[in-house]
Amino acid sequence: MLRGLFTGVAGIAFAAMLLATAPAEILKAFVPGLREANVSGSVWKGEAVFPQGLSADWTLSPLRSLTTASFAADWALGGVDSSLKGRVRLTSGAEILDVDGVVSIAELSHFANADFGACDLSARLSSVRLSLRNQAVLLEGKAMIGEGRCAGRDVPELQVVSEPIGGSSEILVKAAGAEGNAEVARVTLDTEGRTIFTVSPAGSLLFLDRTTTSDTVLEFGPRFMPSNS
Repeated sequence: MLRGLFTGVAGIAFAAMLLATAPAEILKAFVPGLREANVSGSVWKGEAVFPQGLSADWTLSPLRSLTTASFAADWALGGVDSSLKGRVRLTSGAEILDVDGVVSIAELSHFANADFGACDLSARLSSVRLSLRNQAVLLEGKAMIGEGRCAGRDVPELQVVSEPIGGSSEILVKAAGAEGNAEVARVTLDTEGRTIFTVSPAGSLLFLDRTTTSDTVLEFGPRFMPSNS
C-alpha cells in the first residue's frame, strides 16, 4: 500500500515538473489575456509583453499549487506609469489575489481596448481580489484615484470600495468635495454576469454632463451586452 502511494505521489510530482518546465506559450490556450502577448520563458517562470506597452512576469508557487490543486503563481505587471503585484490561482476559473500598487488609467484603458482620450488619472489599489468563474465576477478591495483630468473634464479625487454581498459584488464610488465625500455611482456585478450602474445626480453631472433629480440606472447583460430587462 505504501509503495503504491509513493508511486502515485512520484508520478504526480513528475507530471507537475513536466508541466512547469513546459514553454510559457501553452498558457495562451488557458489564459485569454495572454493570446495577443509576446510570451517567453516557461510555465514555471515567464514573461509576457502586451501590444499596449504593459509587461507582466510570473513565478510558479509549487507549494500553493499542490495544496490548492491549481496553477498558483506570484505575478507583477508594469508599464511607464503602472506597477502592480499580486497572486493568481487558476482552476476551472481564475482568481487574482492580494493586488497592490498603482495603475495608470490611460494604460489600463489601452489594455482593455477602450480609449478615454488624454487622461492623467492613476489609481492606487489595496488588497484587491478578483474572481472569475463562468459569467460571475466577484470583486473585493479598495482603490483611491487622485484628482486630475480625463476625457476633457476635471475629475475630483475618487474613492472606490468593492465588497461581495450574497454572491454578487457591490462597488461604491465616492467623490471628494467641499461638503465631504458624496456618492456618485454604485455598480453591482451579479452572479449571472449582469452589470448594473446606478449613477446619482452628482455622478450624472460629473460623468455624463447631465443635470438630474434622480438616479440614472443602466443595466447590461453578460459581457456588457445591453440587457432586455
